[in-house]
Amino acid sequence: YRRGLTVGEQVGFQKGEESWLLKEPNSKWRQRVYRVADLLEPGKDTQVSQLSVDALIPSLQTDVLPSSWDKNGGGGTIAYFRSTGEFVINQHPITHERVENYLNQRRLQQKKAIAKE
Repeated sequence: YRRGLTVGEQVGFQKGEESWLLKEPNSKWRQRVYRVADLLEPGKDTQVSQLSVDALIPSLQTDVLPSSWDKNGGGGTIAYFRSTGEFVINQHPITHERVENYLNQRRLQQKKAIAKE
C-alpha cells in the first residue's frame, strides 16, 4: 500500500513461515518505494507511457531473481503508481538490493544511449 511511504522507506512485515530465498526461518520482507518515472518514456501529455511500464515490470521480474516474484510462484509483488511514477515492491531484502542495482544499471544504459545521440 502506497499511502504514507516515502521513496526508499522500508516497512517490515513477516512473510509467515515462507523461507524461499535464504532458507531462514524468520526472514523479514520489506515494502520499498522506487522512483522509476525517469526510466519510462513520456507520453503525448507528459504522463508516463503505460506501454513502457508494461515492458519494464516483466523485464525486472525476469532479470531479478525470477522465482521470487508472485507471477512465478514466489511471494514478491510489484505495483506501479502512475500518479507518482513509482513502483511499490514487497520483497526480501536481498531482492531489493538487486532491484536497486537493476534500476541503476538501466539508468546508466539510458544515459549512455542519450549521450550517443
